[in-house]
Parts: sequence; structure tokens; C-alpha cells
Amino acid sequence: MARPLRIRYPGAVYHLMARGNRKATIFEDDIDRRSFLALLGEAADRYALRVYAACLMGNHYHIVGETPRANLSDAMQFVNGVYAQASNRRHGRTGHLFEARFRSLVIQRESYLKRVVRYVVLNPVRARLVQQAVDWPWSTYRATAGQEAAPAWLSLEWLEWAFAATAQAGPSQQYEEYVNAPAAPKVTIDTKALALGSRQFREHLARAARGWEPDRPLPFRYRDSVRPPLTELLVGASDGRALARSAYLAHARHGYRQSDIARHLHVDPSTVSKWLRGLREDDQRAG
Repeated sequence: MARPLRIRYPGAVYHLMARGNRKATIFEDDIDRRSFLALLGEAADRYALRVYAACLMGNHYHIVGETPRANLSDAMQFVNGVYAQASNRRHGRTGHLFEARFRSLVIQRESYLKRVVRYVVLNPVRARLVQQAVDWPWSTYRATAGQEAAPAWLSLEWLEWAFAATAQAGPSQQYEEYVNAPAAPKVTIDTKALALGSRQFREHLARAARGWEPDRPLPFRYRDSVRPPLTELLVGASDGRALARSAYLAHARHGYRQSDIARHLHVDPSTVSKWLRGLREDDQRAG
């Protein structure tokens, strides 16, 4: 059987899934679940994986994450490989824990990220294990809704642009209402697709991927079609420091050139260069 195709590029967002071999249980108890989440946190730190949502079921898991470094396979091989070894040792098993390589569905961030996050945390509800998402302790729903402290590896900044705050409700409350809408559990996603997004987004990825070998990076000429636009990345910065940080992330995570950022902000390229140099030095000192 051919290995599944991996589309990867800096800043790609994915819906990630893996199931137990022959649909067998992969999480026997809470110790297993905590072990897996600890590895996910280590991967977030080691590979700069940004985790937006996760849900652990009995024989499979779902993760929504972003790879600023285009290193999806490295991050997930670490999580699955180390967890499988630890699980086999703990439970006295041998052989494959997972039925195959993990599946990855590329997500168009602007319109589909919050839809996939909702789908993931509602898995236990659709499986009739609980009545509401809040009742399942092994998903990121509670932390994202502000009902418990978020683990260090969970990225929540996406809420700010996905759910713009109003006078009546902040982003977390709007997320909670969105997930708990009566029709939400009925919304399905084709998890076997190559990508989830607009027709243009899917067509660009399909053309780029035609004839590839697995794990080949997305050609540079297609990246403008799938990465977030600068209008999204540089919006909402309330002061110079915040704007500099946004510019730094646009350059480091999504591969925008300094000249592109300067042109968009109507500033001199040397200004952007100074911002980036200063923030890189700050990060090095913090590290």
C-alpha cells in the first residue's frame, strides 16, 4: 500500500488522526492519556508544534495543529513512536500499536479552523459517551472555553481572530456558544480528504501535490495560495511592540519576506529588519 501523501509548508494547519491497530484500544486508562498528552506537550516544545485542539478517545485521537517549521512528520513520529513504545512496555505488549501512519488533513485557516476544532471536541458527544463537550475530561474544550487552566502546550491566540470580542461576549464565550449550538454535533468532516477549504484552496493543493512522492514540501510558488494573508497576520496590533511581534511571526512562521511586510505596513524595510533582529535577540536571551 502506498504511503499517504503529506503536504507540508511553513504555517500549514492540520487535522491529525491516528487509530489503534485493528481498531484496538490505545488509551487503557488515565495514566496512558496523561502520558500521551505529556508527549504532545514535549513535541510542541521540541518541534514548535502549535496545538489548537486535541481529543483522546478510546482507540483513536484527534489533534488540530500548526507546523511553523514544516516538520509535521518529525513531530508526529516522535509522539506516536515514543508513546507506542511506552504503552507496549507498560502493558506487556509487542507489535504495532497504531494501525497505520497518522492521517493529516490540511485546513484552510480562515474559514475552516474553528469548524474543525469544534468537530474534534464534539467527538465524545457524537459517540454518545457524554451529553456535552464539557463532560469529557480528555479534550481541550474546557481549557479553550476558559473553564480550567490551559496547559502550556495549548495555543489559544487563534480565538482572538476567529471569534472577535463584542461588548456582550469575549472570544472564549463565543467559542463555547459555537461548540454547543444545537446543530453542531451533526456537522461532519471528510477526514479522508486531502484538504479542507474553499475550492480554490483545494485545487491549488491538488495541482501542487500531483505526482509527488510522500513528504515532499509544498513548492514555493503555491505558498501564497494557502498561507494566511498579511492582512490577517498583521491586524489588531495595538502598539509598536505588538506590531513588531506580528511582523516577526509573519516572517519566521509563514515565510513572508521583509520587503513584503514593509510594503504592506508602508514602512522602510530597514525598520522591519530592526524589529526582527531585536525580537530574535530577545528570543535567544529568553532561551
